[in-house]
Amino acid sequence: MNVEIPRIGELLRATKRILHEEGFSSLFKQLFFTYRVYFLYENTLNGSIIPRTADNLTLKLLSNPEELEELLLEGFTFLSYHMSLHECKQRLNRGAILFAGFIGQELAHGTWIATSREACSDFHPFPMDCEHTAYVGGTMTIPKYRRQGINVYVHSEIFRYLKEKGLSRAVIAIDKGNIAAQNSQNKLGSNIYGRGYFLRLLILKLKLRSTNRGLSPVSRSHCKSGKEGSS
Repeated sequence: MNVEIPRIGELLRATKRILHEEGFSSLFKQLFFTYRVYFLYENTLNGSIIPRTADNLTLKLLSNPEELEELLLEGFTFLSYHMSLHECKQRLNRGAILFAGFIGQELAHGTWIATSREACSDFHPFPMDCEHTAYVGGTMTIPKYRRQGINVYVHSEIFRYLKEKGLSRAVIAIDKGNIAAQNSQNKLGSNIYGRGYFLRLLILKLKLRSTNRGLSPVSRSHCKSGKEGSS
């Protein structure tokens, strides 16, 4: 089994944010008992480019905290984002990259990518170290900017970027109940290759993955030549 104990600092920050934004009931469900099923999608990065539907959308790529600070100095804002700037900088320091879409100077969309287990461990529930593979997740479109095709466009640009960097595969985990995100991946030509099961009980986490080869715990040993071989 793959059982994890989260970092204390991350747990406290998540507790404060959920309690403030969603209340005690949601806090209890999310931090002390959670069961979720995910569809595991993969994209081979050979799809066509999706045209931009929001004419005033500007896409920024952030790979380190200094680039984030530069955007803030230029007047770009992250006020509606579900993460604090401190949390964003921590992810960037671990090697993750943020694709941030702005309408004017207001953040409208954010999606994270990473190519290592450490860099994506807090935004992709089933990370592994696989050759030529990127993990895509932590996606959020600000509510007032939804249903404008922004999510599909940004993911299309992400897949193009990954292919230019020499990667051959992107992996995305989407909650079974998130129909909009599933529709977006279908439009992008992504395919479901399995399911992921996430269980949190108090501070312990259990992660399992099921593909056509059966059920298995999340493990580094399952990667071989860019494919998740024994899962």
